[in-house]
Amino acid sequence: PNFMKPMITLLQETVIHFTNVDLSMPKDMETEFAMLKESPGKFMGRLALICLSFFICALCGDLLSDFISDLETLISSLFKSINVFIIPCWGYWTLCGRSLKGQPVKKCIILLLVLLGVVWGIFGTISAVSTIASGAKAAS
Repeated sequence: PNFMKPMITLLQETVIHFTNVDLSMPKDMETEFAMLKESPGKFMGRLALICLSFFICALCGDLLSDFISDLETLISSLFKSINVFIIPCWGYWTLCGRSLKGQPVKKCIILLLVLLGVVWGIFGTISAVSTIASGAKAAS
């Protein structure tokens, strides 16, 4: 899958650095299976890198499974505060700032919502990070 390409490339560069064995896929090949006919050894090495990268991802997922709800809280607090409050309000302020002249109530509401988003993002992030850190200390 495409989301694995950076990890496979990192492993491939590590192998090149330590062993001088190039397991990169030539530019003219569309898939790894096209490499099987030309270079079976290189294909097997690349297949081993792909399997290793999936194993590393599965291992990380298993090790972090206890923290999934805390990670969800962390990502949610950042995502929601930025995408629900800060970006829309700041965008409205930037794009429609001229039409807000003489409307102090609207300005105050927009700034209050931006402030709410910032505070929610900060406290949600601090809370989630402290929960993850205390859970990591308890696990070890």
